[in-house]
Amino acid sequence: MNFNLKKISLLIFFWLIALPVWGADSVGILTNLENAAKGTGLDSNKEFAFFIGKIIIAILGFLGLLLVVLIIYAGFLWMTAQGDAKKVEKAKDMIKQAIIGLIIVFAAYA
Repeated sequence: MNFNLKKISLLIFFWLIALPVWGADSVGILTNLENAAKGTGLDSNKEFAFFIGKIIIAILGFLGLLLVVLIIYAGFLWMTAQGDAKKVEKAKDMIKQAIIGLIIVFAAYA
């Protein structure tokens, strides 16, 4: 029981670390900062690093989507296992691995 509580606490901790990043993006703070930089002549969008960053963000977004689809697929396998212990265990392992992958992707994105 104590081990599960530690796992859940750790998961919530990592999720809360990335929360301000999502909030800043949804409010439009990052867009407003870019617009302010353009107005002052400090526009850095023409740099090579900007394009590489956008490519990395797109790849991380695709990986996140892929991992969510994997979790849904593993849930489907679990529901259709019909009591077969091997299939249930395989589905549980897939879900665990996909969640670990999502944590890594979120940490890389932050």
